[in-house]
Amino acid sequence: MPICSICDEPYHQILTLDTKDEQLNWLECSLKELPLISCVNCSTCWERQFYHIDEKDRAVKMLEVANVDAWQQDEEDKIGYPLPVRRLKLEPLECFDDEEIIESMGRDYFCKLGGKPVSLTDPIEMCCKECGRKMQYVGVLTGSDFENIELLNGVDFYFGDMFLYFYYCDACNVVGVDLQPL
Repeated sequence: MPICSICDEPYHQILTLDTKDEQLNWLECSLKELPLISCVNCSTCWERQFYHIDEKDRAVKMLEVANVDAWQQDEEDKIGYPLPVRRLKLEPLECFDDEEIIESMGRDYFCKLGGKPVSLTDPIEMCCKECGRKMQYVGVLTGSDFENIELLNGVDFYFGDMFLYFYYCDACNVVGVDLQPL
């Protein structure tokens, strides 16, 4: 993982999607795995980020982090690195509307993949830093809430009241990350 320029710690590999999973057949991705990363211990996640995935070398390189603040999590509240490896099961949502999804995120599940983005504020337009094309929406995730660390099999993954949105460009193997606060 790349090292964060704000807190000088490795980015967190939050979720890695097995793109060969039949439930992800909507995802246009030539990679075998799609890692979703961000640094969740400092202000890096507050602004837009772009990273390139090199599948051959199994490496991630940061292309841009649009961060102007330099806030860091208190030592006792930092989320450890690396995150524990947990296998998670993808389950289809049953006719949730946007408000139900927002209410349930962090309590009943921590991510929503595919479909249309559930925007908390304004819709996000994400264009690839390499080719300039519009990127495809992958999903949104959040941390666990204070009342439910069992959501992620006992892993305390509370990183604030915010949603991280992930977009992908298959032509360039670039992922874009943007944030919206609750």
